[in-house]
Amino acid sequence: MIKHSLLAASLAFSPQLALAELPPERQHTAITNMGSEDQHCLAQNVYFEARNQSAAGKLAVTHVVLNRVNDIRYPNTVCGVVKQAYLKSNGEPKLNKCQFSWYCDGLSDKPREKEAWITSVFVSVKAISLFVSGYDISDGSTHYHAKNVSPYWSKEMSYISSIDDHHFYKWEK
Repeated sequence: MIKHSLLAASLAFSPQLALAELPPERQHTAITNMGSEDQHCLAQNVYFEARNQSAAGKLAVTHVVLNRVNDIRYPNTVCGVVKQAYLKSNGEPKLNKCQFSWYCDGLSDKPREKEAWITSVFVSVKAISLFVSGYDISDGSTHYHAKNVSPYWSKEMSYISSIDDHHFYKWEK
């Protein structure tokens, strides 16, 4: 019962309320106007990218998405960032050609582990609150990758940190 009460309270969180306290220059429109669809996309990304990570790892993955929303090089909505992909002529994402691999790996995007899904929802909501308060555990990172791979782009970016199974990076401006 307590878990469900906490989940209900976390789902009632409103980014608009948290942002009301921030100065205008810190109030990003896309995050201010985030609706339930964007919150769902954020929770899906936590679930599929970091469900086996610590709370810090989950927050960092979530903050990368929010940093991309704030960066003009990426889509300006959470779902736009999470679902960014090379598309086929029919509009479907090309297999394994997405920013976040789970979105176009050909597998179901429906969470199967109930507890991990509940945790992902909770973490994504709390991550928004922390982010709009000025706390970014990823220190501005816009990219990450699993430690067991070495993507070509990692050499062109500034390494920020490692948390759990991921290395985090950002472009230097």
